[in-house]
Amino acid sequence: MPSTSSHEIYQPLDPAKDEIRLVRILPCASHTEPLELQLDVCSLRSDEGAFEALSYTWTTPFETGLRDVMLCGRAHSVTANLYAALRRLRRKSSSRVMWIDAICINQDDLAERASQVALMKQVYSKARQVLIWLGDSISPVPRAPDEAPRGAANTGHGFLVEEAKPFSWLMERADALAKSTSSEDEALSAFAMLYLLSINEHWCHKSVFHVGADLRYRLVPGYETSWRSLLKLFQMPWWTRIWVQQEFALARASQFVVGNVVVPTSLAIDFYKSYANHLPPGSCCHERVTWRMTSELWDDIVQKRLALWGSSVVRMMHLSGAHNNTGKNPGTMMRELLWLLRTKESTDTRDKVYGVLGLLPDVTFSQWSLLRPDYSLTTSQTFARCTQYLIESENDLMALIGPRARYLDLPSWVPDFIPQDRKGTLLFFQNLSKRISCTGLFNAAAGKSLDCSFSGTELRTTGRRLSKVTAALPPFQDNITYDSIKQCRELVRAEAANTTAAYRPPEQLNGVFWRLAIRDTVVGEPNRRASARDWICWNILSVWLGEKDASKRSVLAASHPDFASLRRSFIVAMHFQSFFVTEDMHMGLGYEPQPGDEVWILAGGKVPFILRPVTEGQSHQELRYKLVGDCYVEGIMDGERADKASWDASAQQILIC
Repeated sequence: MPSTSSHEIYQPLDPAKDEIRLVRILPCASHTEPLELQLDVCSLRSDEGAFEALSYTWTTPFETGLRDVMLCGRAHSVTANLYAALRRLRRKSSSRVMWIDAICINQDDLAERASQVALMKQVYSKARQVLIWLGDSISPVPRAPDEAPRGAANTGHGFLVEEAKPFSWLMERADALAKSTSSEDEALSAFAMLYLLSINEHWCHKSVFHVGADLRYRLVPGYETSWRSLLKLFQMPWWTRIWVQQEFALARASQFVVGNVVVPTSLAIDFYKSYANHLPPGSCCHERVTWRMTSELWDDIVQKRLALWGSSVVRMMHLSGAHNNTGKNPGTMMRELLWLLRTKESTDTRDKVYGVLGLLPDVTFSQWSLLRPDYSLTTSQTFARCTQYLIESENDLMALIGPRARYLDLPSWVPDFIPQDRKGTLLFFQNLSKRISCTGLFNAAAGKSLDCSFSGTELRTTGRRLSKVTAALPPFQDNITYDSIKQCRELVRAEAANTTAAYRPPEQLNGVFWRLAIRDTVVGEPNRRASARDWICWNILSVWLGEKDASKRSVLAASHPDFASLRRSFIVAMHFQSFFVTEDMHMGLGYEPQPGDEVWILAGGKVPFILRPVTEGQSHQELRYKLVGDCYVEGIMDGERADKASWDASAQQILIC
């Protein structure tokens, strides 16, 4: 059946009235009846709570291709995943009124798309509830296109969402459901396991774990199937998408839907809180549970938590009212959200920016015109305008902090908000976010005010050149060991033998080096600068890193109350960083510096930056550079090299392109 062109279905909306379309899913007596939909126009100013909204992904690995529905009496194509959702969501005797982006927005009209994107915060915050469609099943279920959707046959569920059992039914049977091995009950067993993990209790009391003969925590036999199903649930595409973050965060009420199984989304938040309250360093269960879990069990728990990390944090920010904190700079909030949700994906790469706007405080686009959704711009232009907004809004260079991925033809000062394959793990981005959050503890430019302007793809700014990189190690990967420290020390000795620069005695070098290895910060709540008392704990960590015996490592870890925090700080500081030495024998950590790169402090910067000279087109009047990234360099992080006399004598204007 050929689909109808969009102009035959969609009549223009009036942006001045905040008009949207709502779709009515008409009832059916049988699942074999064609899906029939109608569109109605309404104003968000008067129809608050009169509709539900759908949060979903356009495709899943096993729901691909397009299917036809009848929209306003005409054939209209939707994705197979949305088609499956519509079949489950329609009712037997009454219409269901919903807002669904792919149907309610004319996707062929770029101007309408842009104006409707600006209204999405209102849509999801005013909807009576948001139904989060994760998919028709957790695992692929072969069936013909028009075959009846399957229900959880063993539990008496019907085919449709309206026939689902109440959540109280699942809670009463959670333990039994979590032990089910039936493929028909996969979604039920996964949510039952999530419920058991979400209970706010000490993790040593959770019924799904037991201590083996080796005194290590393991999964109780019988829960293996639901444990794997929950892992697969968190690997479903919905968790990876950028748009769904605001849809989840802004909802008055929301529920997860898999097939015909419906549970409140508070399950996921409660699991995340249970983890955060009990398992991190310094928490009640860290030493007695976390350190005693088998590596396989702990890895699985970390993967579950990381899947929820961005979504849960954003949702909790909304519930606490932090998103409407008018005392916080909107640019700072925007930057933090961009990093928090950096791993999330979008079909249209421009939506990496537009997809988070609804999470910002209620301000008009006249206050942040650089962020106004405009799908006539390229992705590169969108990212550049966003970065300019961040710099001008925050009045500093915090927007330049972080690695500079190069998926796109971007100016070097513009972050690439698309996840990187090479460093695309969630753990990498979580460590990176922690590292960025510590940046505010430094003052390398001694409070020098921002001095920059923008011209096309260039950023003009003022700074002072401090030194040049002479040697660097490859980036440290996930497995940071005692050998990593030895490599750093060996590089320093090798460089000292080839320079006339002053080389500090070993006892002074040791004092400098341990602070460098943790970037002179201790990660926690709140983050803080390292102090002399952390030196003792560092010595324990150094021994722990070189110890091979697991039992001895456990004893060392338990010997100091700050061990877990300092170990985390070490990993955060070193993860995917390169150790380097400068021509004046300063040591630093940065993003893949090369010999010949220069260390600069820039006006408005909290930390130093590594810049790479651009020889092509260089003139004596204008110095041109590529930004490699921010860095930590011992001895210059608190304005030691930015005093007024030095700055006035040697600061100069440069172009970063």
